[in-house]
Amino acid sequence: MTDLHDLERLQAKSALQEPTFRSRLPLIGPFIAWFRATWNSVSTKWYVRPLIAQQNEFNALVAGQIRSIAEQLHSQETRLSEIERRVGAYDGRLHDLGAWLIAQDREQSEAIHDLAEMRVQLGQIRKRLASVSASAPQRDVDNGAGR
Repeated sequence: MTDLHDLERLQAKSALQEPTFRSRLPLIGPFIAWFRATWNSVSTKWYVRPLIAQQNEFNALVAGQIRSIAEQLHSQETRLSEIERRVGAYDGRLHDLGAWLIAQDREQSEAIHDLAEMRVQLGQIRKRLASVSASAPQRDVDNGAGR
């Protein structure tokens, strides 16, 4: 994210200013500075001032837009952090729910397996009962005839 200090520096540097002429020469320095300032006033100041104003306006708009975008970005980062926190909480719950569902599936599979075994055993019992009941009346008849 853009540093707040950088945004403040950008805002401060967005305005162009006319230079102040100076000279470091000991005796004639002030005269040279005066001459350059006068010459600048005559030759370029009226041409340059509107350009500086136009550039300053543009720079201020750009700096304002960058600040606005940085604020929106910060807001989005805050919202994203909150969403990530919520997703993390849901992830834990989903993991727990997934484990519970797997356990339920295992129990159901075991119950289905047990029911299938019971059906087989019930079928075997029915067969035995049928064979016992089929042979039982003949014994009664055989036992009664022998007396």
